[in-house]
Amino acid sequence: MAAVSLIGAFSDDCRLQTIMEFFRMNPRTSPKRSPRLIAEIALVIALKLCIIFCLWWLFFSPEHRTSVTPDKMGDAIFSSSAAHQEAAAPGH
Repeated sequence: MAAVSLIGAFSDDCRLQTIMEFFRMNPRTSPKRSPRLIAEIALVIALKLCIIFCLWWLFFSPEHRTSVTPDKMGDAIFSSSAAHQEAAAPGH
């Protein structure tokens, strides 16, 4: 039983030491960012922007918008209201 708790304490100590080393910030010993990594990140961001633009162009661009005038809106509201009333009272 004591051996199990000793192993658990040892692994917890190693985890704590690993976490402390991970968060230790020393700018003199930190490696430089590789140009390849920066290029890959820039490429991914550019692709995401292109995809977002394509989605906007396909679904939200001015070509896909319907023109809504007050007359069209009034016709849509009042015609559906009249149709609903006729459907509710078919005998009248």
